[in-house]
Amino acid sequence: MSRAVLWQRALIAAALFGILQLAITVYWAHVIDGYAGLNFGASPAFLDRVASVDPGSPAARAGFRAGDIVDIRMLSRPDRFKWRHYFFVGERYSIPVIRAGKQRTLTMVVDRWVSDLPFWAANRWNWYVRFVGIACLLAVAAFLVWRRPQSSELRLFSLALILIAIGTDFTEGAAWSLRWSFVEMLGYAIGPFLSSAGLALLATYALRFATPPSLVRIYATRFAYALNAFAAIAACVGEVGVWYGVLDNNAGFFANNVVLFVWGAGPSLAALVCALLAIRAARGSERSRLVWATGSLSILYLSPVVAFFFSSANVEIAGVSVYWTVTNTAYFVAAIGLVYSLLGRRLLDVGFVLNRAAVFTTVSLVVVGSFTLAEWALGGWLASESRGTNVLVSGALALALGLSIHPIHVRVDRLIDASFFRKRHEAEQALRTFAKEAAFITDPETLVARARDVLERNTDCSWVDIAIFDGAGSFGGVDENDPAIVTLRTSHQMVNLHAVESVLRGEFAFPMSARGRLVGVLAIGPKRLGESYAPDECEAIAALAQGVGIALDVLTVRREHARDDRLDAILESNRAILAWIARVSDGGEGGLLEQPAALARVRGAWPRADV
Repeated sequence: MSRAVLWQRALIAAALFGILQLAITVYWAHVIDGYAGLNFGASPAFLDRVASVDPGSPAARAGFRAGDIVDIRMLSRPDRFKWRHYFFVGERYSIPVIRAGKQRTLTMVVDRWVSDLPFWAANRWNWYVRFVGIACLLAVAAFLVWRRPQSSELRLFSLALILIAIGTDFTEGAAWSLRWSFVEMLGYAIGPFLSSAGLALLATYALRFATPPSLVRIYATRFAYALNAFAAIAACVGEVGVWYGVLDNNAGFFANNVVLFVWGAGPSLAALVCALLAIRAARGSERSRLVWATGSLSILYLSPVVAFFFSSANVEIAGVSVYWTVTNTAYFVAAIGLVYSLLGRRLLDVGFVLNRAAVFTTVSLVVVGSFTLAEWALGGWLASESRGTNVLVSGALALALGLSIHPIHVRVDRLIDASFFRKRHEAEQALRTFAKEAAFITDPETLVARARDVLERNTDCSWVDIAIFDGAGSFGGVDENDPAIVTLRTSHQMVNLHAVESVLRGEFAFPMSARGRLVGVLAIGPKRLGESYAPDECEAIAALAQGVGIALDVLTVRREHARDDRLDAILESNRAILAWIARVSDGGEGGLLEQPAALARVRGAWPRADV
């Protein structure tokens, strides 16, 4: 198995893991996440001061008041973690509160999250927008590596998207509902390393363009690495410090606004600077690719900066936290930008995008639907069982669904291909079939004509040019030193004619190679409907070009061998004539009287007139 295939399978598996993780997070946010109604202000280390209490909320019913102080060191480690991150619906929490210098214990049972605000103004709607955006990022990453596993650039870009999506989902309000707080704390601690690694890889991705990079770009990339490492370590130390009650970053390290800004916005800004420097240095198609790849993510780069300023001012509009609105919406906008880059700019094939979208959507619906149905079916029984039994059954159910994802994906893929994309696959198969049939065509002109006809019928291209090497340094009137010809002779790979200065016209040029040399060039024009050529379609065209090239080379060799055989016959005849002339001049063969008989023997050895 090649390295590219291994990367492809690993990254697609990671993307599927991220989508499964996201589905669990959606379930947690909708079913388990509790609403307490507490709002906090600036506080000393480990002493959380209640700034306000929502009227009618569980906290108000429990007796919380503005100004109450909760010493979280007095809570157990799991309750301390939940207090800082989330509450479970229906659980009872005993919270020690310091009020007017006296300590008391308040008991609170949280409710399911509700809001009296209309949907558009509720603080919760933007979380669902965030979930959709992250799912789209994961789908785009899987799609890219599926279609271009051999491209190290796209593998790097896909890995960056996957790490950012999974790390963010781990880090910000994404409990896995395991009811094992220590495991979830580890997720919150590991998440920043994943998302920071993703941002660092985006900086690395930018460094791959316009090579060799300048010293400024190299040092900017190293600075991005340093900031991302700092952000990840600081977040991890904060989570572990609160768990063990030894360090509270909210009141110490992150109390300084400058440090908080560097931690929250610095890594993404550093990656953005690396991308801008690369765009400035790149030219032509490199710049276009980089702009559309990283430009779509610019909202992710800039959102922490905007969110930081709104958070510092604690701005709310109609009860909506602008900080969370900006942060969550950024993922959705970035995903829409990437989808537009793929579809609107025709960077990849539309039909295949729809194919993959249908497959991923169907698989997700089957998996999530099965999980929900099983949870509903087992709900009555599990309600009367212990927490350990609930965890074991839920784990076994999740494991069974996880192991079934691959067979489900294979069957759904086949069903959708057979139902909606049969014509597309039939056209691709026709190209590959002719690539094999080319070896059995014995006339070069017929071979070229049929190859042109098959391509025009099955690719919807506007025209096809097939230029054969003439043996004198020219391919159909194009000099062998043309940049595209040189690239084809060197790499024996498809060439994008828009990316090189060449006399050849069209969208792509494909090498027609045999025995390690370039026999000819196959160039195709744009499609009649303006669509782009799909990657698998280009692979089929390349296979056809290769098959036609080998067939032409075989026919040329056969013709040269036939010519050599006839030349040997001519030389033998010449020798016979010379010998006869010598004998005649010496009076041999009976003298001149026997010349006609000798001439007849010479004529028998002479090749036919069609030679």
